[in-house]
Amino acid sequence: MKVFFDSDVLIDVLAERPIHYQKSAEVLSLSEFKKIRGYTSSLILCNLHYILRKLSDEKTARAKIEAMLALLDIIDLRRDDISAALALQAQDFEDAVQASIASRSNMDWILTRNTNDYKKSPVKPITPKDFSELGYGS
Repeated sequence: MKVFFDSDVLIDVLAERPIHYQKSAEVLSLSEFKKIRGYTSSLILCNLHYILRKLSDEKTARAKIEAMLALLDIIDLRRDDISAALALQAQDFEDAVQASIASRSNMDWILTRNTNDYKKSPVKPITPKDFSELGYGS
């Protein structure tokens, strides 16, 4: 099963957000233990670095990005992804870009806490909590 990790789920884990950390880390660990194939985009990693650098420092931000490289496959952003995102006419353009990348890469799910931002996504969004309750990786 191919699962695309949105930035909010990854930042939950990397910044150890108390409310969301547990479920997000639980699902990310499924990728670590090869129970799912986890993916994210190069754009998300760039955005994560920016956020993590603001929350801590450059060295810590880079170490956390390296950790993601060990857990997830990275999908490059292409011109066609931008065009597809524009065609979706979604309210959140950045999420439309992620949905387009996930669609092009034949993902089964987009793992996100912001499922409303993915209403027009060709790939079904799901929260970490709901994904866990489906029993994948058990």
